Amino acid sequence: MEKFSNLRKKKTSKKDKPLYENDWIKVVKFEDWTIVEGTDSIICVPILMDSNQVVLRREYIPSYKKRSHDEYYLHVISGTVEEGESHEECLRRELVEEAGIVLRDSVTPTFEKPLFMSKSGTSQYHICMLPLYKDDYYEIEAKGDGSKSEKLSNSVKVYNYNIDDLESSDTITELCLMKLKDYIDV
Repeated sequence: MEKFSNLRKKKTSKKDKPLYENDWIKVVKFEDWTIVEGTDSIICVPILMDSNQVVLRREYIPSYKKRSHDEYYLHVISGTVEEGESHEECLRRELVEEAGIVLRDSVTPTFEKPLFMSKSGTSQYHICMLPLYKDDYYEIEAKGDGSKSEKLSNSVKVYNYNIDDLESSDTITELCLMKLKDYIDV
């Protein structure tokens, strides 16, 4: 314990104080950068092995709409990891909210190495390519999280042979579609 005896609570300096902060992000100065400190997100691509389908989202995303003016975008199932929640708990919650998929307790999702979302932030994506057989889950009505975006969005099942025809709108969805093509050997 002696090597830790010199540790003291770090004094807050002017550069440690947030430039901006709300419930979801904090903007801080670090070294000579302005950095967005946000929360991590899970990304999930459920692959329904028995029916040769994948579950994706037709999603209303206001930040994308502001830039491109389209109403809906192809996206993967995703969600922000809430305080005190594990990555697996978040994945299970998002599958229920966004796709109506309830995983059985015997299913243990595996996550790939996390990826940073951007150079300007500390948040990471935790990707799970999730092969599911009919005994691994059951389906209920997806009710979303109550937000306007969730009410306007829905999940869609796409046959594996149609994957090449899909057009993604963002980097993470494109990456997951490329991973999916490798996974199902399209």
